[in-house]
Amino acid sequence: MKRVLVYSQSDRICLALMEEDRLVEWTREMQQGKDDCPVLGSILMGRIQQVQVSLNAAYVDIGLKEPAFLPLDSRDLQAYQAGAELPVQIKKYAEGYKKAVVTDNYSLQGRFTVLTALKSKTGVSAKITDQQERIRLKELASRFPGKGQAGYILRTESAGAPEQEILQEAKALYEAYRDLEDRKKYTSVGEILYRNDSFILNYLMSAGIGSLDEILFDSAEICGELREKLVLQHLSYPQERLRVVQDSRFTLADLYRVDAQLTDAMKERLFLQDQGYLVIQKTEALTSIDVNSGNFTGFSDKEKAVTDFNLRVIPEIVRQIRLRNLSGIILIDFINMNSEDNRQQVLEAVRKEFQKDRRKVTVYGFTSLQLCEISREKAGLPLAEII
Repeated sequence: MKRVLVYSQSDRICLALMEEDRLVEWTREMQQGKDDCPVLGSILMGRIQQVQVSLNAAYVDIGLKEPAFLPLDSRDLQAYQAGAELPVQIKKYAEGYKKAVVTDNYSLQGRFTVLTALKSKTGVSAKITDQQERIRLKELASRFPGKGQAGYILRTESAGAPEQEILQEAKALYEAYRDLEDRKKYTSVGEILYRNDSFILNYLMSAGIGSLDEILFDSAEICGELREKLVLQHLSYPQERLRVVQDSRFTLADLYRVDAQLTDAMKERLFLQDQGYLVIQKTEALTSIDVNSGNFTGFSDKEKAVTDFNLRVIPEIVRQIRLRNLSGIILIDFINMNSEDNRQQVLEAVRKEFQKDRRKVTVYGFTSLQLCEISREKAGLPLAEII
């Protein structure tokens, strides 16, 4: 059972993604954005302050105290000159000494499709592996509006979706794109061209609304607002799966022990039900996860006992990575195994468990010191910063 809880806390909306009643993601509405920065996904008019050729990047004034960082990859730097104005989209908040990150290849997201401003090509999600379905979607994309002006990505949820719904959504996204392109001609630096203000709907779409068994609310008003947004944006979702849960004795968060699970996710040392514990430490460079067996002795065969224990803790390790929203370099120090076959078995189990994660994750393997090396895409703020 996969569900999202939508509830209010201290005048802000909280979203909790539950899998089999265990919390795997949690976030909270940040209406003004971090440090008065517009929320992620918003599109503003910016002005290039300086181009850094050595970094393949530019610094862009978007109306905040500090300029934002605009990566340019290997694109033609001559096309970017100081003083030039261009629309940019907030991709990452400022964090520590790092500036906010923006992109000029802004995108508008729907349930089935994503429209990209600078890339005119059309692609299909790599997670759609059925070749016949990929052919169907590519043919359908050839009928999208604005070919050559904007690009489209067909998301995982487009697999099996009715053609008319996908076409209708692509048309709505293109109209929004044309409106934004017209308005940028008379918009001042720092002004918002597109406000990413549908916090709940944006989260549900990014989490894959079609994969959710139900969405629970503690407010009939918020539930009603979401129903209206689904209709306005031509998004289909079974209405019976949108349910309001109100109990005078318990809050929605209490019923699913959300706060208790969040408290555990803030701890450096996390004790496991199956004995043993994890030590999770985040630094500027990387995150380390140390697996400890505690008083666990297992079977007389030590190698088998160690391997079995490592396999049993993998679901909790992956859950904590997702819940804490850890990203970048992650090193897992499993209990040492002598057998290469056992190490490969653990690696495959890690890869399989990460298939539940909607972030891009690469499991590289074991280092010479038997550390499991992983990289995870950064998206949004770590849980500790949100709390």
